[in-house]
Amino acid sequence: MSIFATAGGKPIERATIHIPQQGPWFADVSWLDAAPDVPDGKITLVIGSVSFVGTIDPNQSGVFGDKRSARIVAGANGWQRSITERGYANDAGVKASTVAGDAARACGETIGSFAGGQTTLGAHYDREKGSASRVIEDAARGAAWWVDYSGVTHVGTRPNVPAPGSYTLLSYDPRSNVAVLSVDAVDAVTIGSALVDADRLQTPVTVRQMEIGVAPTSLRVRVWCGVKGESFLTQTMRAIVGRLTDQRLTGKFRYRVVQQSGTAVDLQWVKRTTSLTVPPDMLRVQMAPGVAGAHATLSKGAVVYVEFVDGMRDDPIITGFEGRGNDASVPEVLELGGENGQPVARQGDTVTFPLPPFVFNGTVGGVPATGVMICATGQTVGSITVGSTKVKAAT
Repeated sequence: MSIFATAGGKPIERATIHIPQQGPWFADVSWLDAAPDVPDGKITLVIGSVSFVGTIDPNQSGVFGDKRSARIVAGANGWQRSITERGYANDAGVKASTVAGDAARACGETIGSFAGGQTTLGAHYDREKGSASRVIEDAARGAAWWVDYSGVTHVGTRPNVPAPGSYTLLSYDPRSNVAVLSVDAVDAVTIGSALVDADRLQTPVTVRQMEIGVAPTSLRVRVWCGVKGESFLTQTMRAIVGRLTDQRLTGKFRYRVVQQSGTAVDLQWVKRTTSLTVPPDMLRVQMAPGVAGAHATLSKGAVVYVEFVDGMRDDPIITGFEGRGNDASVPEVLELGGENGQPVARQGDTVTFPLPPFVFNGTVGGVPATGVMICATGQTVGSITVGSTKVKAAT
């Protein structure tokens, strides 16, 4: 079988196309000669009837002897570029598609469909300076993002396309989940295709990652059929990182108050993700709000921030509280100075205060008199009319 393959309109000798489940594909190609007429920049790689639109990476391309080799990265090869920081604010919520689209324009890429894990990212979003790929990955909020063969970036679930059958399963290793296929065309199998072999596979396996090898007389596809949402490298790195970190929990986690008994609080985790570190719902967690002598009786439904001391799963502690925004953010009781402190009076409050004996010097019935007068109740009632402008206490 002879394979028709060109890059930049010039015949190539070999090509290996790497197609991950997430991110841009890239192809390593070598021409039949130095191919001087192929400039760096935007280029189209054609394998049979399928075109791959990308950009030559000048840092991984060159000529050795009479052969030219190059790496072609999907689209504009922009997602690896560094972009500047930018702030967003919208009371209705900053749109995730806006953040992703701005990042794409900043690095020269094009966004097609966008179906991220969340429509909005909150009232405020700060885009950090750095790789554009980190921005789109964060904006996607757990959804996959990839670049199609035409060089357009998409966010969302990849189409689960059944393999059309124009392939032959040469081998499959259940331990590594790697299969090798012989295909008639490079688009015979795509990410999401289900491979079926009734005689040798007990159940169909789904393609998660691909490597297409093109030679003068052969076309081979090596695929990884592991866990959905991961690549072979991700799965390997997860095992390494998990081993090195011993599954320690770092950072802050949002929890919702279920109930409180004394100083112990029962909590429910607010955000469910597939991150490396997944904290559980927790019972009887103590708080250390960062102000000495402060403690709160929290309202049910209030959102708090939990950290794990030294990253240890057996030592959670409440270190912060959600700000204004809902009634549950206001505690039922706020103690300052210890649990034996006294109630606090505010401006406008009615108060009772003792009325001490006082000396009387005057006249009674026109007759001069002097002495000590004592209030029968020993106290009187009044209201606080002046308060500090520096401290406010809610009613």
